Amino acid sequence: MIDMETWKDIFGYEGLYQISNRGRLKSLVGGWRKSEKILKSCHNTDGYLIIGLYKDKKRKTKRVARLIAEAFISNPNNKPQINHKNGIKTDDRIDNLEWVTSSENHQHAFRVGIKSQKGEKHNRTHLTEKDILVIHGLYLSKTFNQMILSRIYRINQQGISKILLGSNWNYFDGVKK
Repeated sequence: MIDMETWKDIFGYEGLYQISNRGRLKSLVGGWRKSEKILKSCHNTDGYLIIGLYKDKKRKTKRVARLIAEAFISNPNNKPQINHKNGIKTDDRIDNLEWVTSSENHQHAFRVGIKSQKGEKHNRTHLTEKDILVIHGLYLSKTFNQMILSRIYRINQQGISKILLGSNWNYFDGVKK
């Protein structure tokens, strides 16, 4: 059995735009528009589908997944973010979307492999594997102490210490222990 396509107004854009349970968006008749028009979304730099919506001559870019969730998925716990259950950022089907907390969203991203907590892929590091090798080399050659290395690489001295002791970047085989 094929589900019928259901359309609902987009929150904040009532009478201007609607979104369907299949993830399609349309502009409605009104103003200068003489007929309804299905709109095309595009990808943002993070890989999510986005759409530009106009109201009062101002354009706002919105994620399609969020618009679908706001229209079709209840949010009784008032969770602030949308998660793609299968990890595919462009799969905006209703049964693939859920409301989550920031913590739940990050945990899911690590679990499905979207984000890695290690090394250069860690979301809060600016160091590279090459930097780790250089830090070890400079420290072992007694060229610089930990405090100076921390200033050069703009991390605290404790971070340098953990790198040298192997408790940070311990997966990295480029350094002899």
